[in-house]
Amino acid sequence: SPPTAASTAAPVDDLADAFTVGPGSQAGYRVSEVLYGQRVDAVGRTSDVTGSVQLADTRVTAGEIKVDIRTVTSDQNRRDEYFTASIMETGRYPNAVFTLTRPVDLGTEFLRGSPVTVSAPGSWTPTYDLDGTAPRAPRLATCRRALRN
Repeated sequence: SPPTAASTAAPVDDLADAFTVGPGSQAGYRVSEVLYGQRVDAVGRTSDVTGSVQLADTRVTAGEIKVDIRTVTSDQNRRDEYFTASIMETGRYPNAVFTLTRPVDLGTEFLRGSPVTVSAPGSWTPTYDLDGTAPRAPRLATCRRALRN
């Protein structure tokens, strides 16, 4: 499943022009691997996510999300050790920052408080090169507007 970012509350009748990553938000990865001869999906997650986005109506016009990669965990300690030490080099790069590079329209469902999954064009710092190619962009993000009663 894609990383998620829940927004802070905004007035029901007036859409705020900035949202921050809210409580319960997660970032992570999902990859297929062969483990003991079986193909499985490896999933790692962290809730150490911060950041904000700026809106104009239902369009995200700018945004930056920071993830503490050192705290990403899965269901396998050995996988986590390999992921943080060898793959992500968290000793050198403890955080990953995603910066939106083009506006994204969230649509009317976002106004109603429904979760909306969008393809978010952007770049990562540091640039991760996991398979000898440049990181794929865009990334998927699921956003939900928290409405006040």
